[in-house]
Amino acid sequence: MTTEQTPVVLCYIAIKPDCGCATGIVVDDGLYPKDVARCVGDFIKSGRTIERVTLEDGKARVGRCQHKGQGALL
Repeated sequence: MTTEQTPVVLCYIAIKPDCGCATGIVVDDGLYPKDVARCVGDFIKSGRTIERVTLEDGKARVGRCQHKGQGALL
């Protein structure tokens, strides 16, 4: 009996330092490394910290900032 393993896809998520909300995501599937690097660079330039996680975890964590309008960065 054989089982196929689904490959793990990784992504980078952008986290706002003031409130901890994850507000950006880019998939690192190896197809467009320059685009991924540019996107991660933009996240860093905007003051966000970066985490590399599985795509499943990233999709579960990323969304709108719940603190918008409460003194948090947009």
